[in-house]
Amino acid sequence: MLVLTCSSKLASLRRLLTHSFPESLKVCGALHHVIEKNPFRLQVLVDQWPDFTSVICRPPLEEMTDPSDPYTNTYFLFSKDPQGLRQFLQDPETVNWKQELQIQGCQPALTGVLHEVSSKHGSQMHTTSNLLYMRDRMESEDLENMSNIRAWSGVKRSGTWAGGVHQRMCF
Repeated sequence: MLVLTCSSKLASLRRLLTHSFPESLKVCGALHHVIEKNPFRLQVLVDQWPDFTSVICRPPLEEMTDPSDPYTNTYFLFSKDPQGLRQFLQDPETVNWKQELQIQGCQPALTGVLHEVSSKHGSQMHTTSNLLYMRDRMESEDLENMSNIRAWSGVKRSGTWAGGVHQRMCF
């Protein structure tokens, strides 16, 4: 497990994750906050660098002090390799399984691994599903623009800002 703190590595990771939309959406959102002054003090963990297969964004373990608060104890997860993810999740420095926690991700294929690892640690897992609607055939440039906050800086936030958002989101 590696904690990424270098701004150039974080930017590279965000660029690489945009190629895995929509599965990487939750991690990209958390990563965006980390890159933009990190108001939630999240850490970005990868299984290896630069050839990562799994990414987790989470608060530092020492800040997750209330074991019964799943909202503070939130992990954002993306993985290209379910088997590698299993090992990553079993590392006690990655996830504190003694606490109630929330794992957010957009990959139904990882549900089995999450159930298996959580049951090994005596945790009961409940899953919920939400739907994400995206336009067909989105170009990688469109996806990168969606994740780039600077593309939104010119939008005025008045009553007429919706047109600019509509235009930039390519609907």
